[in-house]
Amino acid sequence: MTIQYKHGTGLIQKLTIESTVSPLVMHVKDIVLEMSYYESIETPAKSVTLAVADGTDFKYSLPLLGGERVSYSFSDSISGSGADINVGLISGDMRVYKLANDIRLKRELNTYDLFLTTDEMLTDSQKSCNLAIKSMNVSDIVKKLYNDHVEKVGKKPLHVVETEGLQSFTFNGGSPFSAINQLASEAKSKSQNSSSLFVFYENNKGYHFTTVEELFKAKPKYMYYYIEDVVVGDDTNEQFRLISMSHDASFDLLNGTLRGQFGTRSSYIDLVAKSYGQTDYTLNNFSKTEHLGGKFQTVSDSTVKYIGSQPVREKYVVTDGLRTTSPYIIERDPEAQNIFRRRPEFSAVEQATISQLRSNVLRLAAYGNSRLQAGDVIDVNVPATGKRASVSEITNKSVSGKYLIVALCHRIRADGTYVTTMECARDSFDEPLGVGEF
Repeated sequence: MTIQYKHGTGLIQKLTIESTVSPLVMHVKDIVLEMSYYESIETPAKSVTLAVADGTDFKYSLPLLGGERVSYSFSDSISGSGADINVGLISGDMRVYKLANDIRLKRELNTYDLFLTTDEMLTDSQKSCNLAIKSMNVSDIVKKLYNDHVEKVGKKPLHVVETEGLQSFTFNGGSPFSAINQLASEAKSKSQNSSSLFVFYENNKGYHFTTVEELFKAKPKYMYYYIEDVVVGDDTNEQFRLISMSHDASFDLLNGTLRGQFGTRSSYIDLVAKSYGQTDYTLNNFSKTEHLGGKFQTVSDSTVKYIGSQPVREKYVVTDGLRTTSPYIIERDPEAQNIFRRRPEFSAVEQATISQLRSNVLRLAAYGNSRLQAGDVIDVNVPATGKRASVSEITNKSVSGKYLIVALCHRIRADGTYVTTMECARDSFDEPLGVGEF
């Protein structure tokens, strides 16, 4: 059967709750007003919120005590069969960890929110990593921690960007996720020579231990259009039409400066090598790092000379990475030379990279698209304001271009209304801006 698709509609195909005190499994789709599914590259766990309208005393009859397993599946496909039913399907299992906002609307009707998270996140703090690892690639250590210490429900693959160099680590009781996040700060990509800014997160495709630069390299998944006029009968781009768009801030020079966007100094001390030093990163080095969309800065050259030519923010790092340059240590521990990652060399540029991404955040709402995930790259096309002399000037070049989806939320209501909201960021322009180009 061919999928019957209507823009802005979705289908919750499965939504069940399993009791913790009996074998009872209940279908709850009919009492859920809205389902919100959330992903972000800044967190190692997906989450779901269910807005419930309870007119049957459900929370007491199940009863809801916390820890109930919820199985779900939804998509933007209204109907289908065979392989079609799985197009864009988002599915999984989570646990109820919180019931909140319980309101008595009227007699025999309560509304409340159920907050769900993954088994891995719920049990992460209860697990402890007590082990010492010597002379392994960080990517291999991540795989070992994931396979040996992360409790996985269902088939959840781990996608890892390979790292360079051999490292030794001792984990003293931290949780698996905190251990992997620690490794993210120490890892150097085998294929990228810029900042190697690693992130660890989960989306519908599984877990990802990757670099921001690797995410930048992906081709845009879709082109979204901000179309202001409606032409009756013309829905060519309707599926990829933006419902709303807002800029938290197009730029903020003051906060950007304080966060280290334009210049950061990394001051470090190595107690093993008995050395002290510092490294700087400023916008003068912009072209030496990898960026999303292009190599053109979002600030002018005159601004760079004015506030971006010297470091403003200072970070302090305690490290043992400099032992690799000490003849005394290398003579006694030859393996020390295999360490390629030295945090003082990267911490300054990583601070600037994070600040640049957070300085230009675009919030978008579009018709529900279950194929979109956190970590995807999209193109955004926004028309210019006012009249333009030529067709080439109809695009707002300062807003249009490639964006990284930092976080997103799929929201499906009981009536089938489906909206995907996205928090997108970028750190560069596709092409340089000239006078009068908007």
